[in-house]
Amino acid sequence: MRCPKCHTETPADAHNCPSCNLSTPRGKLAAPMKGKKGSLKIKSRHKRKFDVGAILPGGRTIFWLAVVAFVGVSGFLAYWYVYATPEHVAPQPALNAMNQLRKLPSKLEGKSIEDCLNAEIKKSKDSGQLVSYQGWTINPYEKNTYLISFTFDEKETKRSADWVVDPQHNIFTPVSDLATAVQKEEKTN
Repeated sequence: MRCPKCHTETPADAHNCPSCNLSTPRGKLAAPMKGKKGSLKIKSRHKRKFDVGAILPGGRTIFWLAVVAFVGVSGFLAYWYVYATPEHVAPQPALNAMNQLRKLPSKLEGKSIEDCLNAEIKKSKDSGQLVSYQGWTINPYEKNTYLISFTFDEKETKRSADWVVDPQHNIFTPVSDLATAVQKEEKTN
């Protein structure tokens, strides 16, 4: 047999080429054992496969049933998390509530809340304080209520007018200083 690297004639029972010390096919099967000097361990060409059926009677069936159950439960939980949790806002009622809030009267005579907030943005821009503004956002708050906000950033602070809105009962409750400052107070009897 010839060495593929240096082409030196190598004996068939040799573990390495006598010239370049490249392992022969026989040498690749033999590997030194750890812990005992000079002893050799023969590597097996066949790898053992894990057999569930050898551990449990009907093990393959149980294994595949467990895999199918895991995938099914994971899919159900993912669906529930995405579609059944209250973190989603029903679009049309939320938009209707936001539009109604924007049209509510402000403390400035003849002006709506939206007009008042746009005036705040203009004042901030004219004074050089406005950095950016997000505008109107709607987020779920508690059961059947929304948190509707109008937000903008100034150099020193973030300003936000926030309302908790109950669209079923038509209640708009200001929860931030800016919201309280712009919304006209309703008179109670």
